[in-house]
Amino acid sequence: MKIKTYEDGSIAITESGSKRIWTFSDKGQLERFSIGSKIFNKDKELVSHG
Repeated sequence: MKIKTYEDGSIAITESGSKRIWTFSDKGQLERFSIGSKIFNKDKELVSHG
């Protein structure tokens, strides 16, 4: 598992060996997550499909 922090305080967590990424705001709220090339918002709505 990899954890990356950004200047705005948000955090991205990548599960090793998979294409799953969770991105959290600086307040700890889930902002978006991706599974493979699909990106979902915090309400589990598909927002991008690459």
